[in-house]
Amino acid sequence: MEYQKFSEILQASEPCAAYEGILQAKWNRIPVGTVFQTVCGKKLIILSRGTWNLESGPDFLNAKISLDGKIITGDIEIHVHTSDWKLHGHSKDPAFSNVILHVVEEHDTRDFWLPIFLLPKENELEKVSAMRQKTSGICSSFFETLSQEQTLKFFQDAGIDRLEKKSKTILSGMIEYGTRNAFLEKLFDVMGFKKNREAFAILFRETVGKYPEEQFNTAFEEILWGESGLLPADHSAMPDQEAANEQLRLWNAWWKLRRDAGEKIHWNRSAMRPANTPERRLAALCEFIRKNGTDPLPGWIKMLEGADSPEACAEKLCKAFSCEGGFWADRTTFHGKKQEKKTALTGKNKALELVIDAALPCLAALAELEGNSRAAGRLRILMKALPPPETNSVVRKAAALWFSEPEKPLKLLNDAAARQGIHHIYAEYCGAVSGDCGNCLIKNSFAPIDGR
Repeated sequence: MEYQKFSEILQASEPCAAYEGILQAKWNRIPVGTVFQTVCGKKLIILSRGTWNLESGPDFLNAKISLDGKIITGDIEIHVHTSDWKLHGHSKDPAFSNVILHVVEEHDTRDFWLPIFLLPKENELEKVSAMRQKTSGICSSFFETLSQEQTLKFFQDAGIDRLEKKSKTILSGMIEYGTRNAFLEKLFDVMGFKKNREAFAILFRETVGKYPEEQFNTAFEEILWGESGLLPADHSAMPDQEAANEQLRLWNAWWKLRRDAGEKIHWNRSAMRPANTPERRLAALCEFIRKNGTDPLPGWIKMLEGADSPEACAEKLCKAFSCEGGFWADRTTFHGKKQEKKTALTGKNKALELVIDAALPCLAALAELEGNSRAAGRLRILMKALPPPETNSVVRKAAALWFSEPEKPLKLLNDAAARQGIHHIYAEYCGAVSGDCGNCLIKNSFAPIDGR
């Protein structure tokens, strides 16, 4: 369940954050289709609660409500008190500009602009909770008509569609500024996911986009750390000699290379696991380049064409992204003390995610650019040979909507292509109607398979 994962990663970056997590879990139990009233007396129908957001920003994304008969889509923010909206600075934060409903336990101020919904008491919520099964997962009737073989093929094909859709954007970049830079741009993007994508995009422009290729290839580590703003200027403030030596090594090389100040990078650290700090993500990027260079795609294409099996190719790609960490294995920042336990910069699960999100779409784009049908065909086979990444909230929510017994199909859809297919269908169909099952596009759009 999402609320179980929430408890694992929640950090109290706001007052009463832990208790707000409980309120979020209560909102997530409200049945879609339920009719309520706002504090101003407007008729409120919850058509979709939205997707529970376990990162920074509004608590639920892409929700859908009916307010006095007007359909509205947007985000949901949940607080203990109405006054918390202003107290937490949301009125000045652009990340909250798409909030359509403020859900609270207690309405305590007249100073508000958004529609306010008071969470029902526990006994009231129990009375309407039985409606949930009747009003969600309408598309499940479509999936129940499919055999196991048809279900697997359906989602694997959707996963291949998702791969090809991603590759189209990368292909445009390859045509515009070359395969090396297009690959690096995608690599920077996935390293920044989710909280620091924009920060890594700026870092890409300030490094790969500005420094000559030969200079960047030979001094990428010093350039990346220097331009990132994450490298401290004073080694005397380091917590130990090892950190001081590392800072001096990088800084002594960087000051000779540095240019005029570029665009300032703002790094997001809110509600972040220690293993995912910007410093560790940047260190992982440096380790990848150290192992593979800045233009590994041509070599990977040859490996793909010559591999004895898709499993062997998958193993080599995952090893290309894996790294233990060296200096950063037991550190989270330059100024922080060493951690008791070492953690790989890019472990097995993260390496698999990077292969799926960065390597495969870039390889697909290069195969299309070169007209390499053999490589393109092997990529589709490779997608089905790769194991699935860790099950996330989107996969769990989609399975709960589409299948009466979610655990069974997840055991069947047990490869990277099928899991990517779940994301693709959920985004293209459930996302298109903001999770409003009453307007299910899957049920209304798909023709029967094999005449069924």
